[in-house]
Amino acid sequence: LDAEADARMPAPAVRAASRVLGRGLARLGRRAWPNPAWAELPVAPHHPIALGVAAASAGLSPVAAAQVAAYLSISGPASAAARLLSLDPLIVAGLAADLCTSIDAVAEQASRDPAGPLNAVSDPWFDLLAETHASRKDRLFAS
Repeated sequence: LDAEADARMPAPAVRAASRVLGRGLARLGRRAWPNPAWAELPVAPHHPIALGVAAASAGLSPVAAAQVAAYLSISGPASAAARLLSLDPLIVAGLAADLCTSIDAVAEQASRDPAGPLNAVSDPWFDLLAETHASRKDRLFAS
């Protein structure tokens, strides 16, 4: 799975950020939800891999795990946008809440066919921005 996650992240900066976030989640998860599965992970797994192990270790269903992943894909960028762009946090929270209404449908669809092909949507502009962000000296957090 780790190699497949690598292949789905063309930009080295995106892979590096994923591994930093995954390492932190794995460190927390090992303590919060002990499970032999943690030992199977590399030292710095990709965040989605660590999230899957955390969800399974916490006893979440596949749908609930997908809901957590979908929520994180909304809440993380929303929080970053509010901080980095000095946006009104109440407006950002409202927009994020509006997006959250689709979480259940997205999670249900994603969990219907767990063995099916994973989406690997790539955006060269996103990859370029990630690489530029990684080279900045003033970044506030990994994204």
